[in-house]
Amino acid sequence: MDAQLGDKDRPIAATLFVLTALSLPVLFRVEGDGATSHLPAQFLVQSAAFELRLQTLLEGDSQSNLVPAELGQLFDPEEWAALAVEMEEPDRFAVATQIAVVCVALDRKEDASKLLAKSGVKLEPEASFAYLLGDQPLPRIDRLHADLDTSFVPAWAGKLLVDRYREGGAALVPLNKETLESALAEYAESIGLLAAVLAVLFLSGIVVLVVAPRFLSKHREPASVFSNGRIGATPLRTYLLFAAWFVLSTAAGMLLSPLFSDLLSKAGMVLVSYIATALAGVLLVKYRGGIRNRSLASAVDLAPASLSPRALGIGVLGYLGAVPLVFVLVVAATLLLGGGSEGVNPGIPILVGAPTDQDRWIVLLTVVVMAPLFEEFLFRGFLFQQLRRFFGGLNGAALSALIFASVHLSIESFLPLFGLGLVLAGVYHFSRSLWACALTHALWNLGTAVSVLVLFG
Repeated sequence: MDAQLGDKDRPIAATLFVLTALSLPVLFRVEGDGATSHLPAQFLVQSAAFELRLQTLLEGDSQSNLVPAELGQLFDPEEWAALAVEMEEPDRFAVATQIAVVCVALDRKEDASKLLAKSGVKLEPEASFAYLLGDQPLPRIDRLHADLDTSFVPAWAGKLLVDRYREGGAALVPLNKETLESALAEYAESIGLLAAVLAVLFLSGIVVLVVAPRFLSKHREPASVFSNGRIGATPLRTYLLFAAWFVLSTAAGMLLSPLFSDLLSKAGMVLVSYIATALAGVLLVKYRGGIRNRSLASAVDLAPASLSPRALGIGVLGYLGAVPLVFVLVVAATLLLGGGSEGVNPGIPILVGAPTDQDRWIVLLTVVVMAPLFEEFLFRGFLFQQLRRFFGGLNGAALSALIFASVHLSIESFLPLFGLGLVLAGVYHFSRSLWACALTHALWNLGTAVSVLVLFG
């Protein structure tokens, strides 16, 4: 009966899913074209500081013939100046001057001068850090402390400036090699450890991609397991439920922001918005998805019975396999599309700029726990289960991965997220447990968060 009701809907639903998946990131790019100010000033200053610190490390290694000199060219003052010019005041002034301050901390005065000149920033004598960036005499160190306390300049750069300030008295002493190496030693160790861990994960993932398909093929479920749907929505209704969720979640974000922006921090807003988004999706599937099981959790394989050592093992294997696959797709996307602020995960700026440990933990809770559980519920437990039933395993996995990538609204991230979506669909297909997908997704988000915190220091 389901097949007869859905036969006429299948081509229409497939077309709608594909068109929606391909159009959402493009529409978002057109709407936000040229609007670089959607990223907070604090994150932009921290991003530039990250480039400067990493470039300084690479240049030091290149002088020892360990790293080619061209690999050290990460920071381009003209690119950051062009970004600052597009911003509104006071963010334009803050971003340009504070990035220039980090340049001065690392004795890159030429970069600082070029950045300020290209961004059109004029320094008044009373402006923050004017004495560092202009030709004014240095005031008492109290003013430097006050300016640092009210800025986004990272702590490591501030400490470097204060130490040089104190040692120089009336002048900022030149930065010698020993002081620089001491200031960057701990960061260099962290970067080295992170690189080693990523290398192990990458090589382990290649092994998984080679070996796992042969192992899992021996434990493949019969086709009949997936033909008897536990969710009765037709193809067209499945699409409409997804579209309704996307509209509701977008509207919820727009409505909640003005209501809670004065009461909650940015991290708190992320948590509240995500709860509203998840609640909308769960209620839509529960009351309009045609759930046939008594339990919604069992219908999407999220019941306790689906939590088994085998499922968790497949979840870990899925994460390992995703590492090299997504890395290759990130490189491909970068070569094809270049970088861009549009590709930044919206949680990363908030995580990097979190003013307190409590805010940082709130973001991590949202990204590592809530996001994997709900996104796997919607995109694998509901959408992939339905699409697999209507269009077959491979077509269903491709369609669900397209949709998963599209709702992140980023052209730059579309290809890597599509690859991750394919892996997650494969994990669900072979494990028949949404817990396995949630674990893969949680490990991925946790790895991303840890990498960001290490890189940004």
